[in-house]
Amino acid sequence: LHDSNEKVREQARYALVRAKKKAIPLLLRSLRSRYLFTRIQAAKALGSLSKPSDQVVLALISALRDKKRQVYWQVSNALVNIGEKAAPSLVKALRRTNVKKQIRIIQTLGDIGPKAHTAVFLLTRYLYAKENNLRFYAAKALGQIGPKAEKAIPELRRSLQDKDSGVRAYAAEALGKIGPSSSIAVPQLASLLQDNDSEVRKAVAKTLQQLGSHARPALPLLIRALRDENSFVVNS
Repeated sequence: LHDSNEKVREQARYALVRAKKKAIPLLLRSLRSRYLFTRIQAAKALGSLSKPSDQVVLALISALRDKKRQVYWQVSNALVNIGEKAAPSLVKALRRTNVKKQIRIIQTLGDIGPKAHTAVFLLTRYLYAKENNLRFYAAKALGQIGPKAEKAIPELRRSLQDKDSGVRAYAAEALGKIGPSSSIAVPQLASLLQDNDSEVRKAVAKTLQQLGSHARPALPLLIRALRDENSFVVNS
């Protein structure tokens, strides 16, 4: 797995995947290898298992703390491939780790998408976090979960007033992805068409478009937004 030749590494990984249960102990040890490529290939292989055990899921979650970006990205991809089975363990891990790893867990839950719906309640709590990045990624993840994040609408409406423009933008985007249930937020969304940040205005315009006829009360401000100085806002 730590051979310098990429083809050799790939062949080794596929051989280990085919070996299934017999190879798992070796793959789990390889996640902690001092060799970068070994850790990457081990994560790939574990993410390819058709029925990963809880032990595999927990080992991958632990590996999200890896200092090398290439590794933790691959670990995150492996957990996304595992999908719904990984979500409950990710939620548990989210409660008891540092901010850096919390961000990586939240990103992973978002990438899992609707199958991570069991994380909605906890993700809404992170919309109140002190760290801007935690609020930012929590809002983004709720949008990626989509309609199954409907219960987060009250907190997302509050996040439309967040001091961080990135959080405001992703909160608006999330409401659009959740769908018609978010129509209760139309007055607040409409007011943000005059936000100082063009990214917020663009996200809001797109969300109101997604809400269709439910966004009719915002029509006067949408018409005014056609004169926005930012072409991306107009085209949204």
